[in-house]
Amino acid sequence: MTDLIVSPEEEQKAIEARRAYQKQWRAANKDKVREHNRRYWAKKFAELSQDNQIAKSKNTRKVLERLSGVIEDSGGLPTVSDYETLEAAILKYGAENQINMAIEEMSELTKALLKERRQAKSRGFDVSAAEKFEDDIAEEMADVIIILVQLQMMFNNRSKVSWYINSKTKRLKARMGGGTAK
Repeated sequence: MTDLIVSPEEEQKAIEARRAYQKQWRAANKDKVREHNRRYWAKKFAELSQDNQIAKSKNTRKVLERLSGVIEDSGGLPTVSDYETLEAAILKYGAENQINMAIEEMSELTKALLKERRQAKSRGFDVSAAEKFEDDIAEEMADVIIILVQLQMMFNNRSKVSWYINSKTKRLKARMGGGTAK
């Protein structure tokens, strides 16, 4: 009979090995994933342009142009590589404080997005202002991603979050006429 109890040391070694493999895989396949995504969005942009489905909004056009090739990396959300630091922060500051921090970081991202929207409406498109807002938004997005990873650690719900992401993405696809929601 196999002993199913794994010592904390063995579990830590398995976690470290899995992280090393994932980091190695991402590094080895980054260009392939980026190129695949660039081709996909270029095709989508061309289809929408031909069908005249692109909204007249400058922001919508700008986003679609970025997705079709100018965007740095459309391979999904950036990930955190230093999980130990995030775990240490949870232990040092406590779960309740980190939940409060999550609320604060998400509100800061909301504020940055609203500032960008207000600027675009009031003065039209100003490249220098847009770049500053993009930097602010990127910084706040990074804070939110970090705190979301911590929340996922605290609630130990990665598989449930993944399930909801997939479910909601399928529903969105169905709403846009691209498939069935299940």
